[in-house]
Parts: sequence; C-alpha cells; structure tokens
Amino acid sequence: MSDEWTFWREQLVGAEPKTTPGTPHAGYYINRNRQTYRNPEPGVGKPRHKVNLTYEPCAIWKDETGWHCLIHGKEGTRYTQDVEQIDYIFSRVCRTAVPHDEYLSRVEEFEKDYAHEYV
Repeated sequence: MSDEWTFWREQLVGAEPKTTPGTPHAGYYINRNRQTYRNPEPGVGKPRHKVNLTYEPCAIWKDETGWHCLIHGKEGTRYTQDVEQIDYIFSRVCRTAVPHDEYLSRVEEFEKDYAHEYV
C-alpha cells in the first residue's frame, strides 16, 4: 500500500493522526448520514421533527487516474472523482475508519437490505 493509506492504518490501531484540509486519505470509513424531516402529526408530547440515521460504508482511494470515492446507501451507490467532494466527504468520515472486512460486510448488508429498492 502506498502512503495514501497510512492515515487509515494509523486510525485502525487507535492513533489519531492529524488531517490537513484539502488532503483526503485513502481508506475504508463509515459515513453517518443524518436525515431530519418534519413529523406529519405533531401533537402534545410528540416531537416536531424525526431523525433517521444510517451508517453508510465509504471507500476512498487513489490510483493513476486520480481520487475515487464510493458510498453505499439506501438510495443506491454513489461514486465521485471530484477531489473537492472527496475532501468534504473525508472530513466527515476521517475519524470512523473500519477494517476492510467490516467494510465489505456492511456493503453486503446494504446490498441485501436495499437491493429490492434499486430494481
């Protein structure tokens, strides 16, 4: 593995490496996606808003063609090569590194749970 993976490997062993704005690092992470929407039936003692949290597996890597980011979510798989977007995503997920095996198992869960919604 190249130097792009050093940050991820250090996260996995419990270190807290420093991040530099504008510099994403390759690795497997969890993206916490929070969706807030109004409760259609607010009332006394009921919240006005509901929150839906999903933890989406995210892979970031670099090869000879540039940076890549892949996020598996309820709405399907999202892919980008835009470095600015990847840097923004990395800033959200940089402290949630997971081993490759866990990333693959979470991807498998999303594909199993939401495959019927893609068709």
